Amino acid sequence: GSQLLCILQPCIGQLLLEDVVAQATLAGHPDIRLSYLDGNEGAARFYAAAGFTELHREHSGHGIPDSVWVVRELSQETS
Repeated sequence: GSQLLCILQPCIGQLLLEDVVAQATLAGHPDIRLSYLDGNEGAARFYAAAGFTELHREHSGHGIPDSVWVVRELSQETS
């Protein structure tokens, strides 16, 4: 199904993230930080595979899962 398709060709999420990384790098940003909800193992695997590491967790309260904040350092290539 869809997982096989993602193996054979890039998934939309991967393409979008690659574009965000490229644009942020061109703009001179030192890193990208984002969050996902604790328990979303698909997001955890996706971002880990894309080079993100956990930065911290933010307690959401009221039965809402914690936010897991991750960061990816960007290489600033000079010409």
